[in-house]
Order: sequence, then structure tokens, then C-alpha cells
Amino acid sequence: MKKTAKVIISTVMCLLMILISCVNCFAADTLVNGKTAKVGDKVTYTLNLSDLVYPLAGVQMYVYYDPSKLKVVEGSLESETLTSAVVNEKLSEPGKMIFLWTEGVMGEKFEEPKQLLTVKFEVIGEGASDITYNIQEMYDIYYDRGSGAYLQRYTLTNTVEINGAKVIENEPPILNENVSADEKGDFVNNKEGKGERNDIPVEQDSSVQTYTVNTTVINGSTAVVDKNGNVVDNSVDINSVTQPQNINKPADLDPTAVFVGIAVSVLVVAIIVLLVVKKKK
Repeated sequence: MKKTAKVIISTVMCLLMILISCVNCFAADTLVNGKTAKVGDKVTYTLNLSDLVYPLAGVQMYVYYDPSKLKVVEGSLESETLTSAVVNEKLSEPGKMIFLWTEGVMGEKFEEPKQLLTVKFEVIGEGASDITYNIQEMYDIYYDRGSGAYLQRYTLTNTVEINGAKVIENEPPILNENVSADEKGDFVNNKEGKGERNDIPVEQDSSVQTYTVNTTVINGSTAVVDKNGNVVDNSVDINSVTQPQNINKPADLDPTAVFVGIAVSVLVVAIIVLLVVKKKK
């Protein structure tokens, strides 16, 4: 009897030790966007953008996280696409970073998925931390020509890697819906990561227009062909220009013409000088 009791007690103690061990094991985990990580793990968060009709001209947005669970790897907030972006990983309020980029002349095409930004973290605490975002402003190069001050056709997806292994790939990112008033702007964020006009075919979308701007010379010619094959006189269509820096840019000068012009000018001056000298004599 005593022997049986000892066996039962020993078995219970072993089970308790196993249970405690499992509890400690689970307690050591950290959930990052719902995926399991451990203290010391490296996390990479990447936000991608696509389905823009016209080139992106500017974006101002924030990335949020729990600073008691995650630590930003210094200098890791960047973009392989928008290389001139201005970032700040150390705002006065911990757990928040800002990303700013603008280029209103040529813009950047995001028809197909391309990286908008990426940032790396180190897991420093147990518990859970979502990496979220909020876009304050985002617009294309024709934002003030009919479609409002924000994009209505876009798709955002995110990829999360833990120690180099992808645990989330091309899924809608988590939107931070509890931001302060000064972090809100004209842009309309949606939890689905898509614009409100995404489901409308482009050819049927009244907000998608063929915008033109007046110009004087484009590569020596003032007539170009738009995406429908129609000649657009004295204007340039956004879909027919692959190098917008040529707009309003004088045509390249012909070196031979320049040389002849200088030679003629010198000859005229020489003749005038000879006539003046002859008259004095």
C-alpha cells in the first residue's frame, strides 16, 4: 500500500514538473503579428504597395510597435524603392516611427508589387506586439487633377520574417485604428489594405482620367501619341511618356548648328570692324 502511494506521489510530482516546464516554455514566447517568436529573435517587417494607376508622388506614414517587446535595429527603417525617403526611428513617443517621401515630378510607379518600406526588430520581451501602420498622406502625381488628395486605387500587403524565415507573406497589413488626431490626414485607410475603388475595372472607373499638361518641345516634337493611339497635339499623356524629365525641356542642341552659328557671328563682327577701319582711313 505504502509502495503504491509512493508511486502515485512520484508520478504526480513528475507530471507537475512537466506542466510547470511547459508553462514556462509558453511564457517565454512572444507573439509578433500572431506569429510565435522568442526573446533574441530577429524580425523583419516589409510593407509592399501595388495597383497604382499613376506614379506615386508622396507618402507620409507611421509604423507602430510595443517598445517593451520589440527593439528597432538602428538604421534599418528604409526602402529599396524610395531610396531618398526621410525616416525617424526615434520619435519622442516610444513605439512609433515616421516615414516620409516625396517626388512630384517623375514619381515612382507601383503598378506591380514593390517595397514601400522595411524595418528590422529584435525581440526583447515576452508577450505580444503587433507591428501596425497608419498612412497620413499618400497621393500620385495627379492627385489635384480630379481624384482628390489621396489614392483611391491601391493595394498594401506585408511580409514578416522571423530569423530569415517568412511567417507572413503578402497578407493585408494590420492597420492601427487608434492614432492621435495629428497623425490623421486626407488619406483614407482601410483594414483590407485596399482602396475603395479597387473593385471597379480601370476602364470603367470615372476617377481614372487621361491627364495632359501643356508643353512646348518634347524631344523636338510637339505631337505625341496617347495610350489609345490618338495624336495629342501640344500636350503629353502620362501613359505615353517614359521619361517625364523631358517635359518642358529644350531639345538637345545640334553641335554642328552651334558651330555654324558662332562662325557666322564672328564673320559678321569681322566685316563690321573692317568697314569701320576702312571708313576712318
